[in-house]
Amino acid sequence: MEKVRLLKKLIDAIIEHDYDEIHRLVDILNVNLNQVYEYEGSPLHVAVKEGDLDLVKHFIDKGADVNIKGVFGETPLHIAVDRGYDNIVKLLLENGANPNVQSNEGNTPLHLAVISSSADIAFELIKAGADSSIKNKSGKTPLDIAMEVNDEKMIKILS
Repeated sequence: MEKVRLLKKLIDAIIEHDYDEIHRLVDILNVNLNQVYEYEGSPLHVAVKEGDLDLVKHFIDKGADVNIKGVFGETPLHIAVDRGYDNIVKLLLENGANPNVQSNEGNTPLHLAVISSSADIAFELIKAGADSSIKNKSGKTPLDIAMEVNDEKMIKILS
């Protein structure tokens, strides 16, 4: 139970941007960064949600798994793409994030980039090896979604 309590304290400290407490928990008490806390996800998920590039870097340097999945099958890359955090997307990809991992709904980060019309992020994902032919649980590829909404720029990137 102590591990769960410390993980919850770390999640709260990330949300509150309490860097002294984060330092104490991560650098001194060595809280495991590769645990998932309920619906919040791992500490890396939460740092990405907060858009905190420096903290994301720090957690990666401390061994956080960039491909860890939350309860809905989402990785930190899914979250960064969904929130439009270009710089965090690039950092995660540079550190081995899988651009083809699927969430529980079958969506890859590329599906999310198309849904949010984030052409620059879609381009980065393609450069990193994202497969535009992967279908989600609705049977749709990222290109199918782009064509449904007639997103010409995205169609060009994906074709």
